[in-house]
Amino acid sequence: MTTHTPIVLILDDDPTRHAQFIQNNPGCDIRSAYTVTEATALVYDQYFDIICFDHDLGMSSTGEYETSIPFAKTVRELIDSGALLDSTLMLVHTSNPVGAQNIMSYFARTLVHTFKVPWAWTRKSLFRMMMEPEPTYE
Repeated sequence: MTTHTPIVLILDDDPTRHAQFIQNNPGCDIRSAYTVTEATALVYDQYFDIICFDHDLGMSSTGEYETSIPFAKTVRELIDSGALLDSTLMLVHTSNPVGAQNIMSYFARTLVHTFKVPWAWTRKSLFRMMMEPEPTYE
């Protein structure tokens, strides 16, 4: 059983999903971002155990359609520079299959673990389960 409180960043434009993530993952320190700009500011400000990605983020304040791809690129740059630990887990929860693949492609050939879990906000204790060490067999 993990004793560390998972620190999680969720990038999603839907406030209902944020609320469900929080409700289904008690005991986790969850930070919400609704735009790429908010997520980028948060990831430069502190360490996260898990970073969650939705793909389609709706219309930005400039009137352009926004996706999380620029944020995925930023996270990849942080990984490559050593500013983001290899132990950070990436969770892609978008139901957009092409968008999910695009996000996941940014973390290919890195040491970070990337998971695709559609409807992740509906799963109870998902973040704690992700943080559990893999079983060892002797």
